[in-house]
Amino acid sequence: MKEKKSTVKAAGQKKIYGEIARILEDNKNFLVITHVFPDGDALGSISALHVFLKKINRKSFMICNSDLPYQYKFLPFFNDIKRNIGDIAFNGNKFACFCLDCADEERMNLDFDYVRKNASVVVNIDHHRSNNLFGHINMVDSNKSATAEMVYDF
Repeated sequence: MKEKKSTVKAAGQKKIYGEIARILEDNKNFLVITHVFPDGDALGSISALHVFLKKINRKSFMICNSDLPYQYKFLPFFNDIKRNIGDIAFNGNKFACFCLDCADEERMNLDFDYVRKNASVVVNIDHHRSNNLFGHINMVDSNKSATAEMVYDF
């Protein structure tokens, strides 16, 4: 895929929402990743997007490459969160990747080169000002209090 980068700004928010809507329409397989040692925003964000993807009949897998805090076990599909990409069988199919609440690739603690090679697109949704815009599409808004707020708005 051609390296295209889009970043949200108030005026461009509608355009990025349109790009994400096309990704949701054009892809059947999704990988939803968050950062290691996740907090409520990280786990709530991937859980919400995962539930949404399932509701629109998409195949979705969640990854967080660390132990998960027990206090978030009430979240839907909490027990479906995988730790390693190797635990997911895409059977050679491309997938769209959503990275939520991660300011950079290192926060995910996984083989991001593998993700880049096998993803049709990488969408970076985050609220941290320090985000290095690593996605093909970057919806980054430091005026939001949480990434979950951005997922909800979308």
